[in-house]
Amino acid sequence: NQTVVRTWTFVDSCGNTSSVSQTITVNDTTAPSIDTTNLEDITIECGVTPDGTLEAWLADNAGATVTDNCTATQDIVWTNDFRQLADVDCDSGAITVTFRATDLCGNFSEVTATYSIIDTVAPELTIPSDVTLECDEDSSTASTGVAAADDDCTTPIVEFSDEIIPGTCPNSFTIERTWTATDVCGNTSTATQTISVVDTTPPTITAPEDATVEC
Repeated sequence: NQTVVRTWTFVDSCGNTSSVSQTITVNDTTAPSIDTTNLEDITIECGVTPDGTLEAWLADNAGATVTDNCTATQDIVWTNDFRQLADVDCDSGAITVTFRATDLCGNFSEVTATYSIIDTVAPELTIPSDVTLECDEDSSTASTGVAAADDDCTTPIVEFSDEIIPGTCPNSFTIERTWTATDVCGNTSTATQTISVVDTTPPTITAPEDATVEC
């Protein structure tokens, strides 16, 4: 903003003069104009380094550009409100990042872009080895092992279910133990452990004592 004092002087043919002053106040009340033609949202897979994508996105104001009626483009000040970025994950939804362009007189305009992290990768599941048991041995997970899961973003929940497949005799059967790992975002991995239950031990016979009898 500035003030111009313009002095007008009038001179007649005999050299007499009179002067008056005019005050011209120059204000800048027009906010910068932001062009959003190239404004882009960004989506990144969690656990994957974006190779500078996020930093570049923030640095160039998500692609928005600005012009102003008074302030030169290079003198426009950009500020980016991305304080919440650390709180974003796949189950919190996207957040809106605000980009503000301010001219030298404090007039500003704002645009927004969306930043979100997605999780489409299932947990990595490691299950116990297949095992063969005698029919009198323990077939619970305490004996046959527990699966483990790893995920780039969250701590998965590991569960299992059993399907029993009959064998050739009542004491011989197969347990198909299906392990499932599910992350917070609903991605799942499954794998099956086979537990074979067999009966290979013959009965133990206890013979009666010898005896002598009359015919």
